[in-house]
Amino acid sequence: MLALKQVMPRRLVRLRESHRLSQRALARQIGVAVSTVNCLESGFARDLRLATLLKLCERFQVSPDFLLGFETARAPHRLDFGPCPSCGSGRLPGEIHSAAQCIYCLHCAGDSEEILAAKFGICLPAVRGILDHEFEARRRRRN
Repeated sequence: MLALKQVMPRRLVRLRESHRLSQRALARQIGVAVSTVNCLESGFARDLRLATLLKLCERFQVSPDFLLGFETARAPHRLDFGPCPSCGSGRLPGEIHSAAQCIYCLHCAGDSEEILAAKFGICLPAVRGILDHEFEARRRRRN
């Protein structure tokens, strides 16, 4: 219930705004009343129908775990083994993996700048700046 009151409303607003949608437009696209979107974004929703959750996830291309707050955009983290849990890229044990690297990997895998801004909770110009920096850093390493 905590996710419906705190995490989900913030994430839903960020996703909607990063896609430049009004509440009315989002409601129309997923087939619910504007008041439903308003209640979800304000944290006043008593319950959330599974069909509505799945329509929101499909519209914004995020997982239900992300929207509900069980999956977070991870800050820089040290990986012990295996792929990064955020972006899936393989890293060496003990290597520092930054959120910027996750953003770059996810962008290369097809996520739009708008989706990345919403997933990581940052503004669109910040995502563009990170991508520019990561592209430049990788170009310098190749030369």
